[in-house]
Amino acid sequence: MGDRKAENLLKNLPPTAGWHCLKSGGKDMHINELFNLKGKTAIVTGGSRGIGLMMAEGFAEAGASLVICARSLDKCEESAGMQQKRGIECNEMRCDVSK
Repeated sequence: MGDRKAENLLKNLPPTAGWHCLKSGGKDMHINELFNLKGKTAIVTGGSRGIGLMMAEGFAEAGASLVICARSLDKCEESAGMQQKRGIECNEMRCDVSK
C-alpha cells in the first residue's frame, strides 16, 4: 500500500521537481544555487588523490577556492598545480590529521 501511495505522489510532481531543483519562496532553485561556494575556501584533507581530490574538484566546481592538505607535500603540490592550471585558486599544505 505504501509503495502505491509513493508512486502516485511521484506521478503528480511538476516536471521541475527532482534532485536538480527545489522551490524557495515560489522560485525554482537549481542545485548550483543551493550549493554555491563562491567567495568561500574549502580546506580538503586528503585532497591530493582519490576521494579527497574528487571532493576538492567538486568544491571548486561550486566556486570555492581550495587548500589541499595531505601528508605528502609533493603530492599536494602536484594536485594544487593541476587545479591552478584549470584556473582555480588553490594552495597546498602538508598536514597529518592523525597526529
